Amino acid sequence: MRELRRKKGMINPDLTPLIDVVFQLLIFFMLVTTFSQYTKFDMNLPKSDVENIDKPEVQIELIIDKNEKYFFKIGEESKEIEKKELELKVKEFMQGRKEQTLIVSADKNLRYEVVIETMGRLKNTGIEKLEINRIK
Repeated sequence: MRELRRKKGMINPDLTPLIDVVFQLLIFFMLVTTFSQYTKFDMNLPKSDVENIDKPEVQIELIIDKNEKYFFKIGEESKEIEKKELELKVKEFMQGRKEQTLIVSADKNLRYEVVIETMGRLKNTGIEKLEINRIK
């Protein structure tokens, strides 16, 4: 019975692992905050007098209306082209603009084969970039 009457003492938890974790967290945050100040660079870059060279390209468009009449439009100017002179005139207008896209706009009531034939003729002139558009 004597064993049962023993006074139960207070249980003292071991704080050593807790202290280790707190010190590791303290060291981690100290290192992280000191490295954050080195990520910013103050640089004095030279100024340039060069203007912006990127000018918007003038849109070039070949329009085919419902009567199979061809119009060549550059910017806001448009000029009618005869069907038999199409390749020659397109070569003249696109001279020096091989990289620019030519937009083919066709009336929605126009036969599909006319548009395909025209695009084939344009490809034969050496134009690399063609887009197709529909006139509403």
